[in-house]
Amino acid sequence: MSLLHRSQPLIVSILVAACFLASLPFQADSSYAAIPKLDRIRVSLFIDKRGTVPSVTLSSPQSLQIGIRLPEGNRDLLSAGPNESVRISIDQYRVKLLETQSAASARNLYNKLEDSGFQPYLFKGSRKGAVVYQVYIGNFASSDEAGKAAATAAGIAGYASGTPVVAGPLHWIAGTFETEAQASARANGLSLLGIDAYPAYHQNSQGKAVYSVWIGEASTQAQLNEIKSSALKAAPDLQLVKPDTNAPYLLKREDASFSSSGTVMEHLFFNANGEKVWASSASPGIRVQERYRRNYRGGIEVSQYNGKLAVINELPFEQYLYSVVGSEMGSGWPLEALKAQAVVSRTYALTLGLKYKIANISDTTYDQAYFGMDKESADAITAVDKTKGEVVVNKDGLITPFYYSNSGGLTADASEVWGSPLSYIKSVPSPDQDIQDKKLSWYRIVLPDGKVGYIRSDFVKITGRTNPAGLPILESLDSGINVRSAPYVDNNSNGPIAQVNVGDSFVAIDKVPESNSFSWIRGPFTAEEIMASINANVSASSIPEPLLTLNVTKRGPSGRVMDMQANGQEIKVSRPDSYRTVMNGLPSTRFDVEETGRYTVLGAKGTKRSFPESKGGLYAVSGSSSVSSETGSDVSQLTGDNLLLMNENRQVRLATRQPEFRFVGLGYGHGLGMSQWGARALAELQYDYKYILQYYYKDISIVKE
Repeated sequence: MSLLHRSQPLIVSILVAACFLASLPFQADSSYAAIPKLDRIRVSLFIDKRGTVPSVTLSSPQSLQIGIRLPEGNRDLLSAGPNESVRISIDQYRVKLLETQSAASARNLYNKLEDSGFQPYLFKGSRKGAVVYQVYIGNFASSDEAGKAAATAAGIAGYASGTPVVAGPLHWIAGTFETEAQASARANGLSLLGIDAYPAYHQNSQGKAVYSVWIGEASTQAQLNEIKSSALKAAPDLQLVKPDTNAPYLLKREDASFSSSGTVMEHLFFNANGEKVWASSASPGIRVQERYRRNYRGGIEVSQYNGKLAVINELPFEQYLYSVVGSEMGSGWPLEALKAQAVVSRTYALTLGLKYKIANISDTTYDQAYFGMDKESADAITAVDKTKGEVVVNKDGLITPFYYSNSGGLTADASEVWGSPLSYIKSVPSPDQDIQDKKLSWYRIVLPDGKVGYIRSDFVKITGRTNPAGLPILESLDSGINVRSAPYVDNNSNGPIAQVNVGDSFVAIDKVPESNSFSWIRGPFTAEEIMASINANVSASSIPEPLLTLNVTKRGPSGRVMDMQANGQEIKVSRPDSYRTVMNGLPSTRFDVEETGRYTVLGAKGTKRSFPESKGGLYAVSGSSSVSSETGSDVSQLTGDNLLLMNENRQVRLATRQPEFRFVGLGYGHGLGMSQWGARALAELQYDYKYILQYYYKDISIVKE
């Protein structure tokens, strides 16, 4: 069966080995600036600038050592057994919403708070011999911030009037001991008197580990004084002293947040005033619950940065690359491609310095992907080891070796992305299409009710019948099959718009590959959706609404968008690559815009007819196979929101009554430098990693750190 072929938005050069042989890499001069070295790297898993959490939960298959980091070295204070979880938070401000002896009531409130967007805690303790459960929300950097949250959470907790009490990081020490057992015994004794008391770990003035009992969690000095008065009434002989606010400590609570059965884990609160908590294990593999339960080499440092929790994974630099190569490319790729990835990842990390003040780099694709030991593989480790210390340089020293997933057949010139040229980044052909060859095709179909969407080819059969317009009719092979706006599966961004059942028939108007990193379709988006994205991402946007037209007005050497207009007015961006974000999050800037509210059809002998201004020769094709001629320019004479228009040559395209915009493009990422899928294809053509690097980066050399 032959379907009407959708024209590609940008012509992709067919790549053959000869084109690469004709472009031998340049060997740069051997002199270059000093290359920085890095023995250990600090990777931010959570940090204020990149998103953080109120607490972090750590465990290890081996015993986990937890202590404090001091200028003179790390000091272990306590340990957790194999696979025993420990939760860590900054000792800041919290809001206590409930104390009850009912575990079910506490859990119910905890779930309500979580469902409402709060980050609750559920602690288990005792008072006068009875088990109690306490529900909090937090953590907050200030009492004012906590107070605002308390007012909001009060209704959820069932407060008829007033607000819950704000708890804070002010405490009393009720005794210091040489052993943890002695401290725990004192804490238990005080709890029998109705005093909340918790063990704390710290060191004394001689640097020796000691164990204390702390009471109170006050947010103000007045509140702290009230806690003292109340405690002395219950225990008149109690000697209370204030902790050193500059000294590191670990204050322990029993946390039941993650367990419906009542089991608890240790929850450690540390001093917000400059303290660094250090967690290590005798063998590699510290699990971070909140980071998708990933396991990490090296140690984990937890501290406060800009009032928020910061979690840093510190480990040997080369071992860090084991995971980056595995995360960025994955196991099973050709070794020479993996080696190229190892060199660019090593170089890229070195160019950042201490980018995040307390960390060199983040673990996300804002920098480069790093998913811990879970993404390591034998071939990725081999690639790193075989290129140990190798980096990419030019005459000025380290380059910034930009890389990305797929160029769509042609890499970008730096001017297309940043708006200015870069000497070692030029547009070159790239053999990226292999990923598309492995994808199933999708049919674009019209349902009987007029809805237009895509269905995967393995869910349908060709009936051999056509509708009166000559378009093929397909039939569903199963029930509950989803129809989507674009040809890919993503229930968040591209959820089902309809379902078909076994035996249902519908018209096919196109057949395309499943959207992938080489070629893709996004949308359709309404005019309101695109306008909202423009306003959200373009400062001082003054484009008049409603949005009626959207045009590409300038392209760069590789065909990437450099300028766009909305309603005839320029959409001003800081750099051309920003159009990806401005257009509602597109994979690349190599795209064409389909405006379904405007349409020009080519008729016989090259004549052009514009919709809706056309005065004949256009047909509306419905999903139920009917065809009606349009007798005038008034679109209201046709029924339905979607109009399938066919010209005399039986070319079909979707038009809509209201302006909608669809994006058809090539490539995934900014397009600068090395295409990962291109590197894979070159490696499969038996090119080595040095050739790959010198193909994508011009006038460079590969040298040792």
